[in-house]
Amino acid sequence: MTETRPRWLLPEVTDLATLAAWEWNDTAPCLERDRAALLVQVRDLYNHRRAEIAGHHRDGACGAVVVAELTTAADQLIQGLLAFLASALGLGLDTDFAVVAVGGYGRGELNPGSDLDLLAVTPRRLDATVRGVAAALSTLLWDVGPTVGQSVRTFRDCVEQGLADLTVRTALLETRYLAGNSEVYAELVRHVARKITARHSRAYIETKLAEHAAMLTRQGGSIFVREPHLKEGVGGLRDIHLAGWVGKTRFQGGDFEGLMKRGSITRDEREYLMEARSFLWRVRNDIHFRTGRKEDRLTFDQQQEVARYLGYEDHEDRPASTSFMHHYYCHARQIHFLSGVLLRRFSHDFGIGARIRTHLGMRHVGDGFLLFRDRISIPLASAGLFRERPERMLELFELSAKHHVPLSPETLLKLQYELPFVRDEQVRSQDNLATLRRLFAGAGPVAFWLRPMYETGLFRRLVPEFGTIEALCQPGPYHLYTVDEHTLQVVDYIDSVRSAGDGECAAFHRTFRDLPRPHLAYLGALFHDLGKGYPGDHSAVGEHLAGQVMRHLGYPADEIDVVERMVANHLLFPHVSQRLEFHDHEVLGRFVDQIRDTETLALLLVLAYADARATHPDMWSVWKEALLLELYTLAHQQICDRDADALAELRVAKERTVRAEAKGRPVAAILDRYLPQIDDQEILSKTVSQILADFEMVRRLDQAPLQLRLVNPRDRPYTQLTVCTLETDQPGLFSKITGVLVGHRLDIKAAQVRTHRGGFTLDTLQLTRHDHSRLTSKAERRALLDDLRAVLEGRKRLG
Repeated sequence: MTETRPRWLLPEVTDLATLAAWEWNDTAPCLERDRAALLVQVRDLYNHRRAEIAGHHRDGACGAVVVAELTTAADQLIQGLLAFLASALGLGLDTDFAVVAVGGYGRGELNPGSDLDLLAVTPRRLDATVRGVAAALSTLLWDVGPTVGQSVRTFRDCVEQGLADLTVRTALLETRYLAGNSEVYAELVRHVARKITARHSRAYIETKLAEHAAMLTRQGGSIFVREPHLKEGVGGLRDIHLAGWVGKTRFQGGDFEGLMKRGSITRDEREYLMEARSFLWRVRNDIHFRTGRKEDRLTFDQQQEVARYLGYEDHEDRPASTSFMHHYYCHARQIHFLSGVLLRRFSHDFGIGARIRTHLGMRHVGDGFLLFRDRISIPLASAGLFRERPERMLELFELSAKHHVPLSPETLLKLQYELPFVRDEQVRSQDNLATLRRLFAGAGPVAFWLRPMYETGLFRRLVPEFGTIEALCQPGPYHLYTVDEHTLQVVDYIDSVRSAGDGECAAFHRTFRDLPRPHLAYLGALFHDLGKGYPGDHSAVGEHLAGQVMRHLGYPADEIDVVERMVANHLLFPHVSQRLEFHDHEVLGRFVDQIRDTETLALLLVLAYADARATHPDMWSVWKEALLLELYTLAHQQICDRDADALAELRVAKERTVRAEAKGRPVAAILDRYLPQIDDQEILSKTVSQILADFEMVRRLDQAPLQLRLVNPRDRPYTQLTVCTLETDQPGLFSKITGVLVGHRLDIKAAQVRTHRGGFTLDTLQLTRHDHSRLTSKAERRALLDDLRAVLEGRKRLG
């Protein structure tokens, strides 16, 4: 600044640093006389410095640099004004009085629109001079421009209000000396540590955690809301602040640097939090500079502007704001995850008694895992566990689902750290994929284990196609969440349907309860929007991707077909029910033609409900529910009517083929007697050769009352065992069969157990080894048949 202005009080002072260091005693200032000239000069200096800092921001300075510059500018402003007032009002340098920054300003974290929170403090009595200086300082600051929050207290006031008011206590955790008597500030720090921070620390931590949880709920309860709050939202700055407050309370002072030195956090954890905080600061700085006010909501309009400032570019298939928000959500997710780990670490084990109770309550579960504090953990000495034995990752989640106990944050963090060192083929091993299939087929809530698996990155390694929808924004204001978060919310709602009784979604619960393969509802939900990460119609693209992923995961062809049709038609229910006259016979007929069967109809009904609920709270209504259920009822009736006619025709055709193939063979003699006794499902689900082979076993019962057949069907991943015996000869038949199979270390993939009116039992079982392979060895198959025959004929007992 080269031009001096005559209206300035001190023309030789051209920057805030010089103002802060100015010796006012040589100038003999007078508040009434010099106030106007001082304000003009200070306002010019402060605004000029902020304009310089804004220029640094526009030139690409990182968030931490800009915040530090803004904080220093505010410090120098306050120091210069207080020195002027002390000289003008006769406040001596040795007076027991100090001005202290508190709250965010105390942390040294000023963004362009942040308030200046100040505490004017004195050890004992507040005299008139101190009150006058404090009041004048606040007034001058307001006149210069910043928003100021100031309190004037004695040490006793600080202690009393800090113990009575959670906000005051939190502010006093984060103080920083600005001006006045530094010894007074040092004594204040000792008072706060001894009389506030050290008292009722457990209650303070519990209250802050509850308060924070309520705040996150108010902000949408998810990281992936479309217009996140930079400060108070999930994964925002407040998550980092809370970890710092709890750490300071738990360990009696110190910032993240101090916590790292005492071993409470690692260097990597500290560095990541600082890096992520700087990113959020840079975004917040840009919004504040652009709007000229304290604005922390990252709105749709702001997202595009911030994206351009940060250098993101528009592409044909993805605007700049989408790429920017992807990176924002990734940072927010990791901030929330890591702060949760730190909170858990900082907030437990108060005192020796608590540590003893923890030790006594610890027990081993699974192979080498620990269950304590209602969490499943791995031993501290298990460094490198997941790198050395990648199958343990999925075992951990299976154990969590089995006991319905969450994994500890420390365990999830360890898994996240080690996962990049595990090769893709190890992550996607057959053992891990088999465990994943068992998890989806389990009886408990799927979101309970799926969400932490997704947040650690493990699910995206198992199903790489999910990487395309990670933190992907959806167009339109009615989409409240990103694609991946919406998908997880759909799974949440299906869990709610599954566990519902007579509540809000009772009708959908009854439909879900009758599903023969309920895990397909979750798989359809998981893949229904997967196509949004690729160009083209997302339903058609998603249909292809769903089949591709399910084949890789090892699902059978019939289940893949159902899920593919679910994904392809997941918008059909809301479209037909809300936009077409589905009472029209032709409209309903076309709808049924696309659905095909009652199982797919029920699956799509549940998916339509969960999809609507997970899109936006305002997307669901009683009217939409009534339309969905009415369409379901009409379509279900029409499919059942069609199925009855079709089954009769198919059975007649199948029987005709069986009789033609049996002509001239001994088995033809018993077909007239036994074929009508076989139910529709059995006769239509088996091939003609299987039916004839079964009847050949029945024919031979006159020669031997026990018939066994063990074959490897062509193009099937299993070995098929068929046991035929007279019903009266074999009580407890199935339990004996399974006992032998367990002894041979075989798994049963599927089974049909049927007792026929003709007086015989016919059991068909699909078998694999534990590694999901077929029984290829002739010796192995012969040994199994010999043991089965010996047990079922009573010559050998199960051991």
